[in-house]
Amino acid sequence: MVKHLKILSLTLLGLQYGLAAAHAAISVDVDVYVGKPPGLIKYVEPVYPQAAANHGLSGKGQFLLKVNPKTGEVDEVKILKSTGHVYLNELAAKAFLQWRFQPGVVTQVQVPVEFYAHGFRRNLH
Repeated sequence: MVKHLKILSLTLLGLQYGLAAAHAAISVDVDVYVGKPPGLIKYVEPVYPQAAANHGLSGKGQFLLKVNPKTGEVDEVKILKSTGHVYLNELAAKAFLQWRFQPGVVTQVQVPVEFYAHGFRRNLH
């Protein structure tokens, strides 16, 4: 239902400001780049919701993952350099906590992450 309302609001926006404005509002592309350290056996990419991209949230960060040497599970995620947005930091940390490494390979590792929204355009009235 929420998606339907979003589409309806974009359609109304298109009728009010012309079709190009509605198209621009939904043509935001998203990219997530994440470093993949050695010993990684389960990789989960951070989710980058379209709503975050539509608001132009982008940023680069650096995270420290503390890995349990016996299980290879990520026990803790620390932010070394913020992406600039608490929400993006949380999305990255949530994904990192699902990663798994080969047991005994690493005990901690630094991971860069970048979130990019392309084609973002803010209409000012």
